[in-house]
Amino acid sequence: MFRKSTLLLGRVVLKTQAGLVAGVIIGGTTFVAGSDLREFGQPLQDPQMPNVIAQIESCGKPVVAALHGAALGDGMELTLACDARIALAARCWACPKSPWAWFPARAASSASRAIQTICSGERITADKALALRLVDEVVASDLQTHAMALVQKLAGRKCRIREESVAPEDVAAIEKTEQTTLRAGKRRPAVLADIQAVKRAARSPMDEGLARERVVFQQLRVSAEAYALRHQFFAEREAAKLPEALQAAPAR
Repeated sequence: MFRKSTLLLGRVVLKTQAGLVAGVIIGGTTFVAGSDLREFGQPLQDPQMPNVIAQIESCGKPVVAALHGAALGDGMELTLACDARIALAARCWACPKSPWAWFPARAASSASRAIQTICSGERITADKALALRLVDEVVASDLQTHAMALVQKLAGRKCRIREESVAPEDVAAIEKTEQTTLRAGKRRPAVLADIQAVKRAARSPMDEGLARERVVFQQLRVSAEAYALRHQFFAEREAAKLPEALQAAPAR
């Protein structure tokens, strides 16, 4: 049986209690829809995501991510830090968008696939995520119960993605995907950085790749393009709102 303290609702807090068996990170209407874009141009505040991920990975107990909704940006990072992932079939499972100058520390099932998915910001269904081994299970309902069952299957074992190996891939296939992606992405700085990060992940120790990725992320998030894209994003949202005069109740 699990104690109530093993269920972490919408927060990444691992209490070091003697009776703690495992942790489940689960959202409400969604999982984690990414960072607050309004904070991107400001100094970063602790706890920063790399530290949160490190805490989950170093926790002595397994942690399962239960995806009830989209996992964007930080949300995707968070799921991949966990020891297993389970998703609700009716909900979207999404990857981060390159234009926000953010890319995941852990790639997809292959370098080519990672480049394609990350740089395009492609949104994928839960079933497709399962086929790509980005989640371990997909369920139709009762996500919390199934997540607790998945924790039980782990039987206390940690299953860190950083300890898994990625199958070798033909260099020509990677180069072909790279060129196609560069054309589609108009060679924007974030797209170039995404590609380099994925390629570096295939040949460098993980901690080295993470450190370099963080440096590039810090540079990109305060770039002129990042500011412009964030301005465009919020401007489009405002433009879609009706003027106050048109929101009045109609006269009878």
